[in-house]
Amino acid sequence: MIATEDIDVGEEIVSEAPGSAFLHHSHSLTNCHHCHVSVTRAVPCDTCSEVLFCSDTSGHVAKAYHDRECGHADIVPGIGTLAPVLRIVTSKSVEFFSQRKHYFARYDKTSDDYEDEFDALFRLQAGCKKDSQYRVNKAAYSIYLVCLLKRMEYFANNDLTILEEEHLIVGRFLDHFLRVADDNCHEICELDQPRIIKDKSFDELFDGADSAVKVVGVGIFPTISLFNNCCDVNTFKYHQGNTETRLARRPIKAGAGGGGGRTWRSH
Repeated sequence: MIATEDIDVGEEIVSEAPGSAFLHHSHSLTNCHHCHVSVTRAVPCDTCSEVLFCSDTSGHVAKAYHDRECGHADIVPGIGTLAPVLRIVTSKSVEFFSQRKHYFARYDKTSDDYEDEFDALFRLQAGCKKDSQYRVNKAAYSIYLVCLLKRMEYFANNDLTILEEEHLIVGRFLDHFLRVADDNCHEICELDQPRIIKDKSFDELFDGADSAVKVVGVGIFPTISLFNNCCDVNTFKYHQGNTETRLARRPIKAGAGGGGGRTWRSH
């Protein structure tokens, strides 16, 4: 990411909803399952007692994946990189992935054009490690997630002892997105509002035992994930629900880069 014009301190650089996000199980009764905002007026799922929504609109949008996940909170990973990867798959059908199996044979990641948000996620950096143990680990996690999907009755054939073409196609996408998640997952945080911290700098609010924020979920952001990592911080981020916004922490000149350690990097 390179600045195309001068950016002033405090200026908003980008604000983006995640391409895939997952609410931590520990917040299932306090935050919206879909947009992660703190719930003041709870709208429950019609068929399970595992999740809450902040509005009918969020509940309706969540149907794309929650209809498949509904009633399976006990087997869905509640933390880490597995959860948003599983959500990428439960948001789509088996047919969706079958129609895109050619992506692994030909897909131009250098093109400025892509069809949709799924393509934007697919083209993110996917695991720099090449060693055999890393590949084995990702394959094992992929098989594990395929088994979870079978438990959800996701496939046409959900026999746990069989691997057919539909399982292998989805499994290959799972393997790819597990690699993407390794390099591109962001913690989604909210302000710990009851906590009042005085006489501390902005940086001190986010470090140490007196942190003013708490992690409520994890997400993969198609655009913000393109920001590189650096110790020379020039941006900071905050969340409204699971929407992530990045602001310039200091002036950034056109054509220049910069970075954000825990906040990643904006150019």
